[in-house]
This record gives sequence, structure tokens and C-alpha cells, in this order.
Amino acid sequence: MNRALVRKRKRVNIGEKLYKVESFEPLIGKNNVKPHTLIVGTMPSITSHGTSQYYGHRSNAFWWIVGDALNFRRGGQHIDKKWPFQFGFNKDGKPSKVQAPILKALKDTKRFGEGGGPILSYEKQVERIHENGYILWDVLQFAEIINSDDNSIKKEIPNDVLGLLSRYPTLNRIVFASGGKSASLFKSSNKIALNKLLSSKKPPYHFISGNDAANNIFKTNNFLKNQPNTSRAIELIVPISVSPAAASKTFQEKSNNWMELVFNKKPLYSI
Repeated sequence: MNRALVRKRKRVNIGEKLYKVESFEPLIGKNNVKPHTLIVGTMPSITSHGTSQYYGHRSNAFWWIVGDALNFRRGGQHIDKKWPFQFGFNKDGKPSKVQAPILKALKDTKRFGEGGGPILSYEKQVERIHENGYILWDVLQFAEIINSDDNSIKKEIPNDVLGLLSRYPTLNRIVFASGGKSASLFKSSNKIALNKLLSSKKPPYHFISGNDAANNIFKTNNFLKNQPNTSRAIELIVPISVSPAAASKTFQEKSNNWMELVFNKKPLYSI
């Protein structure tokens, strides 16, 4: 098994609900598929740190949406239990369900259970996304955060996303899975490195906007300026956040948005 899937990362309590946190290692496929898209979150949540899984909370829309796109159903950490009772247990000892609106959306489109493809363990889900050319990582390597509240982040240190782009020249998109917050943190925490890159006479790549939300965040300071000396363009996409905290958007809205922007497929849900 890939050690990156199970290696514990640190979440140290340093005050009332305040934690010093460390991100996971990037999940990069080891097959012959050349990656085209880097999907980055902000920082693992309390649940994700507890399970050592990207987007580990059962109500996080990420793996449900990926399943919509790549034809599988998300399995939980208790893969031996009957689906959907694989996502932990309530205080009364009874198995918990995932967020009810997600299950209802799947039932409404006949994608509930095996109607939406095979039920896959986390490891198999990661394999499936690698097979389709995606890398998973986070914008930040270290930070201080109150519980899992991205808006409380301070003292952040970025992951070397720019170095990863250089290592994998086939990457041509960055998708910010936590929406505008992860995109803004990428821009601010890499300010010096990005300024150096963008002011270079012969930069190895340049950035282009993939949607209006990305343009609103990255249009300042000539971030998206034309670079005639490089032919490699990296598209920046800021979809609706998959986080349960983005509660103003329904699962159907999140899935439809990702289906179009990230997976280049027709939306599944009528809204």
C-alpha cells in the first residue's frame, strides 16, 4: 500500500480550539498516466487528519462528486459494513449515515449504491483518480487554525506547488477545491515566488483564468498577463468549495459546477 495514503500527519493542540497543523504529502499516481490536473485544498480538517484521508469528512462533497464523474460510489473507512453505513458510528453505537441531502440527490438520479458504479475503498478511489490524470495536494504545508475553520488560518507556510508544476510538465490546470479561500491563500503565501516567476524574462509557464471566480482573484498585479516567451499555459479554476462549511450551496450545485469546470462533463442534476 502507498505509505502516503496512511501516514499520519500532525495536528497539535496549542490553545483553546487552536491547532498547529501539517498537510499531507501529495498523492501522485505511479502508473504510466501523465497527470494533467493538480487539485489542491487548503489544509486537512480534523476529520481528515483523524482518518489520514484527503477530504475525509463524510459530508465533504469531493469524493461524492469524483464518483459522479468517474462512475463509482464513495466507500467509507468501515468498508466491511453495509453501504452507506461505512462512515463511522453515532454515540448510541448505531452506524451513521452520510449527509442526508447527498444520499437523496443520489437516489433522485438512480446513482444510489451500486447504481452509481462500484463502491470503492479510499485507496481504490485514489487509484481511480490517478488513472484519470489527477494529483491531490494542499496549498499549505503548515499553519495555525481554529478547529477546521479556513477563515481562521494564520502563520501559514506554503507547500511547494510551483516546484511540483516544474516536476510534472504535463500539468496544465490547478483546481482550488476549497474555492476562493484556497486560491487566495495560494496567491498570498507564494507571493515572493510568484512575483519572481512572473517577472522572469523566460518563465517556464504562465497562468490563465479558467472561470470568472479565478479571474476575480488572480487578475490583479498582472498575474494573468500574457507571456509571449512561454507556450505552457496553466489554467486556474476556482469551483464551488466542496467543504461542508460551504453550506449555502447544495450538493447538486456543487456537483454540477465541478462536472462542467473540472471534469468537462454534462451536469447530472436538474436544479
